[in-house]
This record gives sequence, C-alpha cells and structure tokens, in this order.
Amino acid sequence: MSDSSAGPLSESALRDSSAGFTAPSTTTEDRPVQVGNYRILELLGEGGMGEVYKAERREPMRQTVALKVVKLGMNSREIVGRFESERQALAMMEHPGIARVIDAGTTITGRPYFVMDFVAGKPITVFADENRLSIPERLKLFAQVCDAIAHAHTKAIIHRDIKPSNVLAYLQDGLAAVKVIDFGIAKALTANRLTDLTVNTGQGRAIGTYECMSPEQAEGSSDIDTRTDVYSLGVLLYELLTGAKPFDQSTMGATTDDEIRRIIREVEPPRPSTRLTALGADANALAERRQARLDTLASELRGELEWIPLKAMRKERMRRYSSALQLKEDIQNYLDGNPLLAGPESRSYRLKKYIRRHERGLLSGIAAALCLVGTAAYYVHSLRAEQAKTRVALAESERQRVESERQRAEAQKQAAIAVDSSNFLANILRNANPNRSLGPDVTVAQAIENAVKSLDEGSTKVEPITEAMIRFVTGTTLYSLGRYNDALPQLQKARELDVKYRSPGDPQIPVTLSDLANVLTNQRKIAEAEPLYREVLKIQEASLPPDSEPIASTLLHLATLLKEQKKFAEAEAMCMRSLEIRRKIFPENDPQIATSLNTLALMYWMQGKLDLAEPLVREALRMRQATLPANHPSVATSLLNLSVLLRDRGKFAEAEPIGRQALEIRRAVLPAGHPDISTTTDNVARIVQGLDRFDEAEALFRETIDIRKAALPAGDPRIAESIYRLAMLLGGQQRFADAEPLFREALQIQHARDPRAAPTTQTVAQLSALLEKTGRATEAAELRAEFASAQPTTRPVAAPATRP
Repeated sequence: MSDSSAGPLSESALRDSSAGFTAPSTTTEDRPVQVGNYRILELLGEGGMGEVYKAERREPMRQTVALKVVKLGMNSREIVGRFESERQALAMMEHPGIARVIDAGTTITGRPYFVMDFVAGKPITVFADENRLSIPERLKLFAQVCDAIAHAHTKAIIHRDIKPSNVLAYLQDGLAAVKVIDFGIAKALTANRLTDLTVNTGQGRAIGTYECMSPEQAEGSSDIDTRTDVYSLGVLLYELLTGAKPFDQSTMGATTDDEIRRIIREVEPPRPSTRLTALGADANALAERRQARLDTLASELRGELEWIPLKAMRKERMRRYSSALQLKEDIQNYLDGNPLLAGPESRSYRLKKYIRRHERGLLSGIAAALCLVGTAAYYVHSLRAEQAKTRVALAESERQRVESERQRAEAQKQAAIAVDSSNFLANILRNANPNRSLGPDVTVAQAIENAVKSLDEGSTKVEPITEAMIRFVTGTTLYSLGRYNDALPQLQKARELDVKYRSPGDPQIPVTLSDLANVLTNQRKIAEAEPLYREVLKIQEASLPPDSEPIASTLLHLATLLKEQKKFAEAEAMCMRSLEIRRKIFPENDPQIATSLNTLALMYWMQGKLDLAEPLVREALRMRQATLPANHPSVATSLLNLSVLLRDRGKFAEAEPIGRQALEIRRAVLPAGHPDISTTTDNVARIVQGLDRFDEAEALFRETIDIRKAALPAGDPRIAESIYRLAMLLGGQQRFADAEPLFREALQIQHARDPRAAPTTQTVAQLSALLEKTGRATEAAELRAEFASAQPTTRPVAAPATRP
C-alpha cells in the first residue's frame, strides 16, 4: 500500500506572516536574583523595554555595576533588536561622558542583558538644582553633555532621546561630571547597522519622547541626522536655564498625539525669559537655585543667552547649530564674552561685542548709540516678522479651531472606548481566580468566555464600538491559542459591529477583517477567506504607501490562498511583490523577508519543483536562526518546512532530527493541544514510518488525530487525512481489522465534504483493496459501484503540510 498525498492547505498557513495579534507571554519569572556572575541588589529604574538594576560582581574582583535586562514578556523581535542596538552602540564608544559597557550576555530564560558602569548620579536638572549651580556652572556642565553627544556622532550614532533622565550628573573628585545613558532608540547613520536585529522605524512613526523631540523626529521622518540631537540638547539647555520645558507639560499631556506633533513642527517656543516670568511665584525660588535674584536672572536671559537654546531648537534644521560641537563652542563663546554664532548676522551686533571687550579704548557714547541703532533695527525687523506671522495665523485660525475640536472629540471617544474595554477586561481577570464561581482550575480563557457570555445574554451593556474591540481582543486571543471554532464567532461579531458603527476610514476595520480571514483560512474555508483578504488589500492600497508592510503581509495571505487553488501565476506574482516590498523596507536577514521566501518556496513545492524550493527553505531558516531566539515559533516553522521537504525527497534519516527539533520547540512554546503541534507530530510520524519504525509512527499518528479532533471542526479535512494515514500504516502491517474502521471514518468525513474530491476516491480505492484481501470481494465491488460516478475534480498534488 502507498501513502496518500498531503492535504491542500497547511495548518496556520498564514498567521506566521501576519502583522496582527501576538500571543502574550505566559512566563511567571519574577525579577532576577542572580544574572550571570552578578548578584542583583536593587531595581534602579525601568523603561519601555528594559529594567536597570544595581548589581554586584564578587569574582574575580568586587565591583558594583548597573545591569540592564530586557523586561519580562518584552522579547519581541523589535524590542530585542533595539536592546541589542543599545548594547552595540555603547560598546562602540569610549568617552568619560558615556556609560561604558563592561559585560553582556543572556539570562537562563533567554532575556538579553548588558552590564555598565554604575553611576550614583541624578538627572542633570535635579543635580543642578540640588547643588544650586549658577548659570555659568550649569553652562559648563552642559558643555560636557555636548562633548559626549559629539563623540557619539563621530561613531555615526544618533541618540534620539536626550532628556534629563538620560543625562546623569554626579560629583567626581569634588567636580561636577555627567554620563549620558540609554541609547535604546539610537540610530546608526551609516550602512553598518548596529546589529542585524536593528528595527527600522516605519515612515510616519515617531520614536522618542515628545518633550525633547525635533520636528523631523516627531513626524516620523526616516531622514534623521545629528541635528535632531542638537534640537534635543537645546531643549535640555532651555530647562537647565529656566527650570521648565519649552512647551507647557499640562497642555502637552492633555492633547492628542497629532496636536502634539503639530505643536512641535509649527509652534515657536516662548523665549526663556518669557517662560521664566510666566512661572509666577515659583520664579523667585527658581532664581535662588541659580544663585541669582529674579530680576538679574531675567535680565541675563533676555540678553544673548536665550539665543543659544532658541537657535538649537529652530524648526528648520539647516538653521540650527550644525553639530553638538558647534553648540558647545557657542556656550564657550558666551562664557568668554565672544560674539555668538546664534547672534544676528549684523555689523551692529559684532560691533557691540567688540566694544564690550575694548570699551576703555572707545568712546562709550558712540558705542552706545550704535548699539541702540542696531538693537532697534533688530527689534523692528522682528516686530514686522511677527505681524506677518500673525496675519497668516489669523487666516488659519478658524480651520485649526474646527480641526482641533474634531480631534478633541475623537480623542474623547477613543478614551471612552479604552476605559470601557479596560474595565471589562479587568473584570475578566478578577474572575480568573479560585475564589470566584468558575472553580479552582479556571483559566484566563475560561474567564474570557464567561465574560463574553454576559455580552451575548445582554447582562453586560457597553457601547457598540467598545463591544467590537472586546470581541476582537477575545477572538484574537482564542485564535492564538489554536481555538479556531471559538474565535470565529467573536471576530464575525466584531466585524459586524465595525461595519455598522465605525466610520469607513477607521484603521481597525482592515485589522479585524484580516484576523477574521486568518481564522477562516485555518479552518480551510478558502472561499470565505479570499474575498476578505481582497477587501483588506483594497483598503490598504487606497490608504497606505505602496511599499508598506501591511500590504506585503496581505499579498502573502492572498498568494497562499491562490496557491492552494492552483492559481500559481497570480499567486507567484503576489508573492514576488510581497518579497520585493520587504527587501526594500527591512534590513537584510529580517524574519519578514524569510516569511516571503518560505511562501515562494511552497509555491514551487506544490508544483513539484523541489530543486527550486529547497534552497529558499534553507535560506529562510538561516535568516530566522540568525535573528530570532532559538526557540522562536518561526524557527520551528522553518525547521518543520525543511524536514518535510527532505522527507518528500526520501531523505528520512536527514529529516528526522530536524523534524524532532521543530516538535520540541512547538511543545515548549505552544499550549497543549494546539493545532500546530499536530502538524509537527504528523510530519515526524511520516518520517519514522519511512524508517520502518512503525510503533513510533502509530503513537504519533494517534496523537495527531486526538489533537485535531479536539481543536478543529468536526468535518475538517485534516482530521480525515490523519485518520487515513494511520489506516494506511496499519493496513501495511496486515492489521486489517484495525485499519478498516479508520478507512470508513475517514471516508465518511471526506464524502460529506466532497464526494468527487481526490482524497475521497483514494480512500474508496484503499478500502476496496482491504475488503478484497479479507475475502469480501462482493462488498468491495458494491463500494466501488457506489462511488463509480465520482471522479476526482482535481488531480492529487503532493503538497507540503507546512506554512510560511
């Protein structure tokens, strides 16, 4: 007896390439006590991606250090990439003003870490205030910061997040010193990336801290250079001088992201002297911390000093200081009484500076007159410019007011949705404990089901769009757990609510559609999934740039569906376009490129072009192993693909260890009973069957059947495939009594799905042969006669039971 071909579509065939939902981590690791050779003493702080601890190394010498480790549950490709970028950026630099990397490694649970010099410092603004540094002392300390950033720029590194908390100041031998830290979102200026894991920030996505962000950084431009750090240095200097940031923090915190970005791009900050006087009663205390009287400090700021931060913060970067060193030079110019680069380019200004340095040799009256004339001309020019800006602003004011009101209303609506969703999900988690009515072994998934049941029954009332979001989150959670039957109605309801209550351009609409199509695909409902993906692609192509990752992902979804329908020409064109986009927007070896390569390989594979498929599969595996953790699900997918390809080429001995490695990873990272585990057990079973180890194969086939019966719909063809393969194995061992009921069970599923399909005909042929071998020729003839009119609608094609 010969084995049958694989089924028409792989398990979870598209989810690997989706940019949608990512399953949450299930680890329960607490904060570490020991990391490598370092004993953790205390938590110093934590940011978006990492935690920083004070730690101690005792061997070979005692040393106190700062240890930064990726946060628990934050080990996505993007986070690990940024963390590795920071580690590499720090390792490249040797400067007393930049934290030094001492050591690096990975925890026993796979969380990357690195070790730095421990600095018992404080944010530079706090240090300056607590030590009552005068304006000259603050300027000298700030010049050290400029020097450190300039060193980073010589290494082609842009910091992109210069702010007080990332500049630590401390006393060293009685003198004030600084250390610049946190290069977590640093950007390399050259083609030599900091690491192969470095994540390219997408067009239009702002990265950093708004309060210190340059206009070009705020709008998410990919064209970022060292002058973006110059802008942030200007913001830091502004705060060191005035005790306040350029824009009111309460305003920035209460408005939308779009409005914040507009302010950064378009609104000129108040002059430092104006900002100081606006502080009211707090201004006297602020002046005292600078060892000055308020009127003296205000007068000093109204002079040349405020020109320095204002030049650094100019909206057009070509009008800023060209470098951090040039900014430092102007600080020294001010301290030395020399003309400032930030000063107006006029003879009167430079003459005034000359008189100030040589006033004993010149007539003070003439000098004063010239100064007044120059100053008056400067202010008249400024006044006229301000009046022109005012006229333009008045013309735009009504439009901006209407737009601001629209944005405010939208922000309030989204905030309400977020609060409602948060409260609903919080109640879910509160119910996931043994003190509630759900029982001692309740899981979060069970608590979710119980909570959604309250929506279905009407006992819980929320706004329709809130319900849509809750159903979407519930559906994608169940989907990630492999519970496709339970996920489907939730995503269908979310889509129904989206259509009814969301505006046509709402970005959530294509996201819900895509995840709904993913579930339908994994249930082999191709006819229902394809139009949804085409609708998603239509929305994306109308609203996104042509080289966008969401478009590449949807193209890959469609290519896989078309491949399963044998529409190879259209499928290959879409796959090649997806690969072209990803090669353009992602760095070399990016796992997303590997996903597109895998899909193209499967295209060749299904056409029997194994010689073309194998090098693509191996290249995709190499990329993923180079950029992802060793136990990443995508690494398991590539290992599975390679093992199935080797199996199909008859290389069973070479295929087995690769297939078992894939199975080991999936058992470790997926919940028990996940359909993807059954894909791998089925593959390993077929490999060991090829090596004549029939008992092992039987056990693995039976496990595959059990998983699929529990996780997939009753009529899913993958259940029939597994049953058929076990029947073939038993029949090949002359165990006809065991094989016959399995053939009949598989035939029942296949006939109900499509009596004319190739798998149905194959099972009829094998069952007829079994009946003849057991002396029931008449019964065999009757079976064949019953299905005589049923011819295969398509020729059987050997297809890999894998996914991208």
